[in-house]
Amino acid sequence: MLLQSEVKEERNPFSDWPKSFYEERDVVKRFALVIEKIKRTEDMEEKLVEGKRLETLRFRYPILQKENLDKFVETQRGKPLQIKDNFMAAWMEILISGRTGISFWNKKKMQKWVSQQLDNFHLPEKKTGEERKREDIPLSDAAIVNLTLQNLDIPEIPEGQSLESTMLAFAKSPETLALEQMLLRLEWKAFAKFWMETCIKDKSYSSTVFGLVRMKDETLAKKLAQEIGDVCVFIPRALGLEERAVPLRNAVVKAYEEMIYQGRSYWDELMAENKA
Repeated sequence: MLLQSEVKEERNPFSDWPKSFYEERDVVKRFALVIEKIKRTEDMEEKLVEGKRLETLRFRYPILQKENLDKFVETQRGKPLQIKDNFMAAWMEILISGRTGISFWNKKKMQKWVSQQLDNFHLPEKKTGEERKREDIPLSDAAIVNLTLQNLDIPEIPEGQSLESTMLAFAKSPETLALEQMLLRLEWKAFAKFWMETCIKDKSYSSTVFGLVRMKDETLAKKLAQEIGDVCVFIPRALGLEERAVPLRNAVVKAYEEMIYQGRSYWDELMAENKA
């Protein structure tokens, strides 16, 4: 099997928070977990982190912004939940439209369209020096577990101040913007792992000869690397958007390196073959 094999066991999701949050694949469970975490947390600084984590989840799944979410879930019982994943939708739009072809005649239109899809990942328009510095922080499990406001030097929150007013007060501060970018990178990475798991388990993606013969692990690993390259490097490069896609690329490649083990770096090989 291409995926790393893991022995999963029942555990308290809050004992290794937020690692468990990013490993959960059920959207409604993830939403319920972060809501419960906010309720359980008494420290206002930690509440701010979890409030931003919830906000990031809502970027990815707009349905979670609905006040009647419980009613929506109830009406879907017994049926597959139809929840739009903005990240997945944008990924597929970039891949499909880019592979259709970019020419002199449609380049301007394609540039606008792909830029709009990158917007769905909430990528920054331009990166400051501080943002580049934040991108150097590794998205390891240890970094996820240790993600706190202390890492970001956010001032102490006044006693008695509500979470909502606190989030509003710090909405435009450099520290909060840095926090938002770190949480987005973690969500991009979670998305990338979900996407790869889906592809590997999907017979129509991971098989040849009309789905009858499964691809060799090496072939499938290369196919995933090529798709990452198309979405995060080659298509944006052809449209003058490569620099903007770098933060997303870094998070997705990190997920690829953690999940796909073949004793060699197909990603590095792909990049070496396609130098600008």
